[in-house]
Order: sequence, then structure tokens, then C-alpha cells
Amino acid sequence: MAFLTRSILEQESTWYFTAWQPQIGSPAAFDSWIDTIVTRVANHTKWRVGAALYGTTDPLTQEILKEAELNLAQYYLCLASATIADTSDDATTVPALASGPKLLADGQAYKARYEEIIAPLEGGRNHAGWAPARATSAATTARLVPGIRVPIDWERPS
Repeated sequence: MAFLTRSILEQESTWYFTAWQPQIGSPAAFDSWIDTIVTRVANHTKWRVGAALYGTTDPLTQEILKEAELNLAQYYLCLASATIADTSDDATTVPALASGPKLLADGQAYKARYEEIIAPLEGGRNHAGWAPARATSAATTARLVPGIRVPIDWERPS
């Protein structure tokens, strides 16, 4: 179950099939691609906040999770558009009228907003509710491995 839908993503973000031609050949292919992004961001968000919180019936929390998913989806779409902008010789085939670096910066802003929204919902839990590593002897219950809190910059050139 995703809180974000294809129609919400397309309307809120003004991403339409016609902007992605000729890279995506048909409206059905575009809808399918957008659906995969919606599913991906839903799964990622559920993993980040845990199944219990993600399954909430509270309308306010559902709207907050939907906003988070919208920001993460925007991030993915900006990355895809930046890739096209950086590899196309024809400026008219770029889905968003901006250069690759500008689209990457926009994407990073969306990702940062996603992180701002999700951080308080994680509640200090490890991802997906995993138990932290602990000593196996009865003598201690201290953590063996500290939690890693280093952000990964996926946009950094390799």
C-alpha cells in the first residue's frame, strides 16, 4: 500500500508523458514506469519507518507519509531527468527545462526534505526494525557495533 499514487505524483509534480518523449515511447509505458517509482518509494518509506507505523489508520500520519513519498519520487524523477539532460545533444528532449547540475541540486533538495520528514518518524529505531548488534554473553548487553549515521551521497560522481 502506497500513500502516493501515480495521479498524485503526475499532478503535484507536473511530470507528464509528453515531456519524456522520445525516451519513453507510449503513455502506457510511462504509467508503468511511474507506478514502479511509486512502489519503490512506498517500499523504501515502509522500510524506514517500520511496518507498524506505515500501516497506520491515522489520517494525519498518512498525509505526512504521502508528502515524504512525493519528495522521494521527485528526487528519483529529477535524477532521471538530469541523466537525460547530461547525455542528450537535443535540449528539446529533456523532461524538465534545466541543466543536469540544476536538476541534481533540485533532486538533492527533495531528498533532504524527505529525510526531514522521515527522521522523526523513525523514532531512533534501526532500519526495518532490526535489532541492534549486542554481545552474546550474559555478562554484557553493550552494543558491539555502533549505528552508522553517515548519509550516502548517491549523486556524487564516481
